[in-house]
Amino acid sequence: MILVTHAQSNRDIGLMDKSESLSEIGCIEARQLAFALKPLKIDHVYCSTAERCEQTMDAFLGEKPEENISVVFSRFLGPKTTKESLVKLEGRVKVFLDELTYDHKEEEVLLVVTHRLVAAMINFVLTAEHVPIEQASISIFEIDGESKKLIKINDTEHLK
Repeated sequence: MILVTHAQSNRDIGLMDKSESLSEIGCIEARQLAFALKPLKIDHVYCSTAERCEQTMDAFLGEKPEENISVVFSRFLGPKTTKESLVKLEGRVKVFLDELTYDHKEEEVLLVVTHRLVAAMINFVLTAEHVPIEQASISIFEIDGESKKLIKINDTEHLK
């Protein structure tokens, strides 16, 4: 499983943008992220419905036009509840990851998420480690049943 967070959005730099699209720098970051992901085999993409995530994902798909990659646009953790505790978020992440690994055994899945807290919680559920997740970062996990192995976490080398 490959986990990425969206590239820089206009909101991230303080611009009020109702659509929350990528900033100019975010468009560059999305292309850099796409180039870094290009060598990886990916069968399915789960992408947040946030415009900034869709733009980040579109850059990736543009690097792989010849491949037939299925895409699911989803609020894959379901709707956020007001004042949700970290324990409840952890529970939602666990359910999602269980369903994901059941549905996609032996397949490579890319998750494009909008909130770095969600990305950090996915990392915590898989590794039991608290790691702050950077914007436009790549994390790779190998999941085989109950076995979970961290390959790469919070990698931003492609942005340099």
